[in-house]
Amino acid sequence: MHRTAHPDFAVDHAPYSLAYCAEIGELLRCLWRGVNLDLDGFVERFYRDLQHRAEARVLLGRLSPAELARLKGRQAAHLAMLLDPELSMQTHYDAALRVGRVHELVGLGLPALLEGYHLYQEQIHQLLFRLEMPVAQREQLVAALQQRVLLDIEAQTKSHVRFAVEVAQTFVALERVTESAGSLAALLRDSLQVLTALDGMVAALFARPDAQGGLQIEAYGGQAGRAYAQAFLDGRVVPFAIDAAQPGGMSPAGVAWRSGEVQIRDMVRLEGDAEPWRAELDRLGLRTVASIPLLDDAARPFAVLNLYSGFPGFFSGAQREVALRHIQQTMSRAVLRQERSQVIPVQLRRAYAQLLDDGAVQMHYQPIVDLRSGRVDHVEALARMRQADGTLIAPGQFLPTLDADALLQLFKLGLEQVCSDLQGRSTPLPVALNMPAEALDDPRWHDAVFDALTRWRLPPSLLQLELLETHDARDPARRDAQLDALRRSGIRIVQDDLGSGHSSLLRMDRIAFDGVKIDQALVRGAHAKPLRALEFITHLTRLAHGVGARVTVEGLEDAALIEAAAVLGADCGQGYGIARPMPPQQWRDWPAHWRLPVDPTQPSSALGALAALLLWEQQLGALSAWPALLRDYVALPCRVRAYVQQEPLARAPLGALLRRSHAAALDGAAAYAQARAGVVDWLCAGIAAAVGDGADQGSASYASV
Repeated sequence: MHRTAHPDFAVDHAPYSLAYCAEIGELLRCLWRGVNLDLDGFVERFYRDLQHRAEARVLLGRLSPAELARLKGRQAAHLAMLLDPELSMQTHYDAALRVGRVHELVGLGLPALLEGYHLYQEQIHQLLFRLEMPVAQREQLVAALQQRVLLDIEAQTKSHVRFAVEVAQTFVALERVTESAGSLAALLRDSLQVLTALDGMVAALFARPDAQGGLQIEAYGGQAGRAYAQAFLDGRVVPFAIDAAQPGGMSPAGVAWRSGEVQIRDMVRLEGDAEPWRAELDRLGLRTVASIPLLDDAARPFAVLNLYSGFPGFFSGAQREVALRHIQQTMSRAVLRQERSQVIPVQLRRAYAQLLDDGAVQMHYQPIVDLRSGRVDHVEALARMRQADGTLIAPGQFLPTLDADALLQLFKLGLEQVCSDLQGRSTPLPVALNMPAEALDDPRWHDAVFDALTRWRLPPSLLQLELLETHDARDPARRDAQLDALRRSGIRIVQDDLGSGHSSLLRMDRIAFDGVKIDQALVRGAHAKPLRALEFITHLTRLAHGVGARVTVEGLEDAALIEAAAVLGADCGQGYGIARPMPPQQWRDWPAHWRLPVDPTQPSSALGALAALLLWEQQLGALSAWPALLRDYVALPCRVRAYVQQEPLARAPLGALLRRSHAAALDGAAAYAQARAGVVDWLCAGIAAAVGDGADQGSASYASV
């Protein structure tokens, strides 16, 4: 478990002290003497009422009969503790923290927890009304027990917060090991160790297919993971496979490979398709599995990561879904980086080195536009090498051949051209240049920046430096000093490729960036898997805005993507749907002819409408605790409705689905989820149809320096 210093989780005695005083203890003794307390009957009634609650019914349905019986026994013991005349506040609080941890590990969210406690209090009140004592004393006892229940809720809520902190620390640790790994073997060893150190995660397996379609286990994490991997090697369990026709093809790993989606089995020991692995899963206590397909840039699986927990429901819930997707993104990028080794013949390496020595570098400019005002915000300078015949070489071809000194040489040549072009414009726009993060270890980069700005007499505010997703600085103190000097001068510092899984979250924790750029690889899949891509953009945008950074979405290849990014609140956009990189002479005339082709308040594409739905749901979730406000909000027109009204006849079915989902939003999460699925399906079908009709998605395969 990854733990650092937490806020003080000890109980604040002031609000609850009277519930544990001697007078309340004597009243509880009267309760035990005066009423024949049927704790088991209390628990049975409580669980019978819980079965009428949708989320609780799902949670309880994951349990075997024996597990449910044990749960009821622990619930009876917990009730006896609440009614204990000798109970101290700290003892109660510590016990409730432990119970809260278990609730968190089985996927019991705070809304369901609070709903359960409401039923719990009703049962306690009914029990107390059977007690014959003066009204004043009964009311005093009711108030005290209500305070004890509130203390229970406070402790369990803090357990929820504590676990969320531990999950975040796991992500940071995962980023760190994927950043520093020097080989695939080291990457798998260290990353699986990090994942299985999280409380509740007891085993991990990494597998890739062989020539026969069997998923061969190449690495494991945790003692249970080691034992399970050995069971495969010994032939005690059926090997996983990617082909559904093979014996192991219906494993969660096989289904994850074929679908390209994370597969969660909350009832591993109970489901029929777990039969080939049932005995070993039982023996090792592996209760729940999440099979995560690792995907390449074309969203094709190339490996599967299986994570196991001993708790039913551990991988369920919206927060766990986001966590699993983050793990998928991080591990996919990290493994691909270790697997890929571009072959570049020595003659090409020499040719590129000679072009660099000859200064045959030409900077092209790609505009980055403000998605609110429509104005050009700044431009990014992208390097090309020009051959003798005038042919341009893209950076994806020559960058892998450059060492640290050659990268600095390229940066200096590009910076000189940028300064020259800036001085030649009457109203220059800021220009962004890419810089590897390890350059912050080398004062030559710092000196190159300020030498050029001084010679060309340009204000530093015209320059923006984007830190590329390469290995981070080795000397944090030097890095911080360099960054402070750059930022104090007025140069803006931006994190490139947020979400690419290398060290993006880790860097956001270390460095106060002025802006971030969401990796175009996340955006590229928006037409194929729109909901997943837009959820990622939403999550990362909120994360960046939460730390005060402006957000630029890269890879906007058509008007629908531009619209979706604008609807989701991104500050700026960049991509072929806006403009391709262009030489300086072409760039000088471009801004005068540019117009933003979308209106975020009136989405005209199915993708933009889907983004509007996600935006609407954010506010819906924020108002869930205030029913009156929620009713008012649901009754208001939303941006998806504006999309329907643009073509009311053709989009009438969507309008009906939308009205149904708005009404269902007042009936609870389960009802809304069911109604919402129809809206999402309709919009996703519209997105697919737009692509099939020839919507220009462009090409997002450009690289930069």
